Amino acid sequence: MHQTKNDILNHTRADVIALLNARLADRIDFMQQATNAYWTVKETTCIALHTLCDEIVVAAEESMDLLVEWVMRLSGTAEGKLQGATQRSRVGRMALHNPSSEIGRWRF
Repeated sequence: MHQTKNDILNHTRADVIALLNARLADRIDFMQQATNAYWTVKETTCIALHTLCDEIVVAAEESMDLLVEWVMRLSGTAEGKLQGATQRSRVGRMALHNPSSEIGRWRF
């Protein structure tokens, strides 16, 4: 945590930064799973599923930007590496499924 001129107590800032980074890890993991789901849709008639996956990825990216912005405002360091995010994430793993037009289902 970097020095800052705001009047939030250091331990409070550290706690909030940790919470923000935890949610950032969730978003990164969820975005990657949505991307993977997009890649597993096989049928060309499933444009609605492709569109949904795209929308999920865009929404996750936007929320990640906001989380990082708040971490930076609190003079913290955003922990955005994929390897760490997938280990810390609370998002369930996408279930394996047979290659077909069916999209994998997330377990939460």
